[in-house]
Amino acid sequence: MTSEEYFQQAMQYYSAQNTNAAVEALRSSAALGHPMATLYLAEQYFRQDPKQAFQFLLQQWDKGVVGTLHRLVTLRAFFTEQPLELDDLKLLHQEAVKGHAESLLILMNLTLEHADHAYYAFLLQQQAPALLEDLDFSVLMTADQANEITQARIDDLLSFALRTWTQHADIKPCLTITTCGIAYYRQVISPLACNYYKLRLAPHLKPSMVHDPVTGEGIQNDVRTSDIVHVTPEHLDWFALEIDLIIEKLTGVSRARGESMNLLRYKNGQQYKPHYDAIVGQGLQFDTILQNGGQRIKTAITYLSDGYQGGETQFPKLGTKIKASIGDVLVFNNLDENGNVLRDSYHAGLPVTEGTKWILTKWIRESTTHYGNVVYPTKVN
Repeated sequence: MTSEEYFQQAMQYYSAQNTNAAVEALRSSAALGHPMATLYLAEQYFRQDPKQAFQFLLQQWDKGVVGTLHRLVTLRAFFTEQPLELDDLKLLHQEAVKGHAESLLILMNLTLEHADHAYYAFLLQQQAPALLEDLDFSVLMTADQANEITQARIDDLLSFALRTWTQHADIKPCLTITTCGIAYYRQVISPLACNYYKLRLAPHLKPSMVHDPVTGEGIQNDVRTSDIVHVTPEHLDWFALEIDLIIEKLTGVSRARGESMNLLRYKNGQQYKPHYDAIVGQGLQFDTILQNGGQRIKTAITYLSDGYQGGETQFPKLGTKIKASIGDVLVFNNLDENGNVLRDSYHAGLPVTEGTKWILTKWIRESTTHYGNVVYPTKVN
């Protein structure tokens, strides 16, 4: 059998919930050099023995399998309690200089404020010039300038990237309203990351739905007229995992208690009329929804765009409107200290009157969600 045939066999075994057979098929596929089988197998190893997974990924890199160092650093960054070190970013750099696009984007994003920030953009231009153009990133480095980048300057770039990464813990709100637990943070996510996320998921947009309290099904309604993408586990990459991590730090609530994020686009005239994010209602349908981690205790909104008019986030019972900018994050509570729906959390996304508004929403529950069980079943010390 070919590596692809073994890989497809593994997927069939997974569908049949035959994990042992799936892992054996992955081993056969990975031994023949199948990249996705290698990464899937590493994650299986990671659940049992992270050190084995890391060693396996290093061995596969030595065999020429692209993406293995990127996966190694991703696992360390988001699924262990160990802080990233300079050596980890050096591994990402090895992937980047080989043309791995996501590693290039990560290092670009972490070095935006460095004098040599255009170095990784120059490398990305060699691999994917259309992507760089779509991200609205101006490459300021010529080939001659790139050739002048010494190892010492690369080491300085990577040290700067590490410092940028560690700044996650130092974010402070610029606005707080205690009656609703509102905390508003400026410029948390870079414009590069925001533009990348819109670009990556925009092809999957569909009309937004609201919950029908009678049937329990999603229906279209003029209460909510945006377009939406549910950011399911198969959509997760470094940038999505990083937003999950940042929201955990801002809210103080484990990522495992979050629902999957939603990417929302509001064009001219689109809106979300006043509503509660808490799950309001009674009956079998609501009981079923609440089985997925209980009530929604908090909401986090990440704003991904500028250049639109209208579209403010309004809290009518507080008399407050927030006009956010690209990269900002808004967090607020949906329940009071007694677990009841918080009256002041009633809010709206006002109609956009010009341009396009993009946001990511994240709802956080009382306990671990289905999403949390799948994505964050364990975090390794």
